[in-house]
Amino acid sequence: MNADGMATCRTGQSARPMTVLSTQRLELRQLDAGDAPFMLELLNDPSFITNIGDRGVRTVEDAARYILDRLVPSYARYGYGLYLVELRAAGTSIGICGLVRRDYLEDPDIGFAFSASQPSSTPGFTRPMTRFRTGRSSASINRSRSPHTSEE
Repeated sequence: MNADGMATCRTGQSARPMTVLSTQRLELRQLDAGDAPFMLELLNDPSFITNIGDRGVRTVEDAARYILDRLVPSYARYGYGLYLVELRAAGTSIGICGLVRRDYLEDPDIGFAFSASQPSSTPGFTRPMTRFRTGRSSASINRSRSPHTSEE
């Protein structure tokens, strides 16, 4: 990673974050510090604050720190996390979607938020992403919870 928290390739140039799902309309990819301007907008959207909570992110620098400190570590720690959702045709960021590890839940939780300023409120955007993420994670959840485990 470079000083801005973006992945770099061998030549030292910034590499595009890993894509985890690509459909005809959408792409889900890992977040990095370069997504800070969009995350600043999303985290301060009135509907985000009302329905999810105020994260106290007020500047692009705060947003980059939020991404690097709170979101990116989940990819390595759990093998999943929240991913940026982009419209493929325009390359426009419209929200985040993925699985979230919560201390008070036994299994990962589905998390998503979409920008009210983007045309993502039409049906059909979250369903394929949610199916992909839950299907992909169920294999790892099932492996960790074998019915043949005993406490003997």
